[in-house]
Amino acid sequence: MRIPLYVGQTRRLLGRVGDYHSAQFYAPTDFCVGEAIKYLRGEKQCRIDFLYRSSESHRKDEKVLIRELLLAGCTLLNVLSSFDYKSAEKSDERLLVHRFFDMALDRARIAG
Repeated sequence: MRIPLYVGQTRRLLGRVGDYHSAQFYAPTDFCVGEAIKYLRGEKQCRIDFLYRSSESHRKDEKVLIRELLLAGCTLLNVLSSFDYKSAEKSDERLLVHRFFDMALDRARIAG
């Protein structure tokens, strides 16, 4: 079963993947995506693939793809509210990402 977890856009693909790998807490998106990847690969034994397609209209295409996936019933990390790293607790945000993907996996199994 393949399920999308996040849709983003970048002009520096390798650097962006590196951002997710480092999962710095002061960069909420990087932290959430990175924590999701670590959790899904480690505890859930999921394979993670990065899919990339070239685009002339990055922001527009990102918005369209997110909309299409949501309407198809996908549970994307994009919909999870961001946090303020200055006041948030790292452990709480990590647990929220884990719980979010437990829910996403359960929904995918039910649909699937």
